[in-house]
Amino acid sequence: MIVGISIHNFKSIRSLDPPLELDRFHVLVGPNASGKSTFLDAIDFVRDCLLEGPRKAVESRVAEFRDLTWMRKGGSIKIELWLDMGPILEEPKDSLLQYLLVIQESRKTASTQKHWNSS
Repeated sequence: MIVGISIHNFKSIRSLDPPLELDRFHVLVGPNASGKSTFLDAIDFVRDCLLEGPRKAVESRVAEFRDLTWMRKGGSIKIELWLDMGPILEEPKDSLLQYLLVIQESRKTASTQKHWNSS
């Protein structure tokens, strides 16, 4: 279960910091164009990077990488997730998993940095 999320430089979200803590049930409320769909797409983007690779994850959304960044300014996209793995582990002692995805465009190809940290 996702228990926390931080998003930087992704579409209409400049920075979601400090990280948003999530419970089992959350409701996203806000006016049109406030970032509700972008928030959910950030989670889908991480999934797509893992399943299909970063290039396909970007290309399935936009024509140019910078179109995926806040105000089309380019730079790195950073999405950090905290996952509670307790329900699927036999020993939930160290059940919090931190996953960090940083993706940026290089001149030759899109590159990613992935970091797993078990607390």
